[in-house]
Amino acid sequence: GGGGLGDVALAEVAWLALSGLLGIVVGDNAWLLSLQILGPRRVVFCDNLKPFLAAAAGHWWLREKLSTAPLFAGMFLTAAGVSVISLEKARSESESANKSRRHVAWGWAAAAANVTLDTAGSTLTKIHGAGLTTWEINLIRFGTASVFLLLIAGAGNLAPRAQSWWPPTAGTGGRKREGGERPMLEGGSTGAAVDGYDAASAAATAGDDPDSEEAGAEAGAEAGAWARLPSMPTKDWGWVVLGVLLTTFLCPALGNLALFLISLPAWATL
Repeated sequence: GGGGLGDVALAEVAWLALSGLLGIVVGDNAWLLSLQILGPRRVVFCDNLKPFLAAAAGHWWLREKLSTAPLFAGMFLTAAGVSVISLEKARSESESANKSRRHVAWGWAAAAANVTLDTAGSTLTKIHGAGLTTWEINLIRFGTASVFLLLIAGAGNLAPRAQSWWPPTAGTGGRKREGGERPMLEGGSTGAAVDGYDAASAAATAGDDPDSEEAGAEAGAEAGAWARLPSMPTKDWGWVVLGVLLTTFLCPALGNLALFLISLPAWATL
């Protein structure tokens, strides 16, 4: 808890805003990208690095005393258990033929970026949020993230060149037609952009295809789809709002409270 926003220096608020930009806008989008490419089990395996990265940040950045053996034993045992389960399940899953090595490498890079940026955001929050309540921290971090995401989405809808920043959504995007079909990528369509094929190239090569008019229409519909809200019934939107309220606001509020009560690596492990 703290004395409120009025009692906190503007520089501290700016650092919290930066933590939201790093951990939420960039880090969470990197997590979603890695989830599309690698699948949940491999992403969870990469998340095991977070407690150890948090331990390094806590020791060198926060000057926390981390000499307790039970803490590190718990970190290692938790990471080992999650790794065994995630890798065992991952081996049983067949790799998609549509995923090139470069595509998979992008997935691992995105997962590593998420771990790094999320840890950096949490560290900045612990350093500069001590004078605020958990609700005020949420207001600054998620408020900043919301503004940036709205600006990015607005650019994606208004600027034609920005429409190719993100690949088409699952079910509508894909790679070049092969045999008249448009195969869907496993776990999403991110590979369309990573493999060098996007809506713009579809439009450019549409003239060489017998179905050029259809391909051009599909390319036009896919362009910029990442920046538009999906069309869903009101009931579904209600469930989405409830889920966001629980997982994106209330859960981080409890997490922020715990962040100031326990060490950073213990918090990251939990």
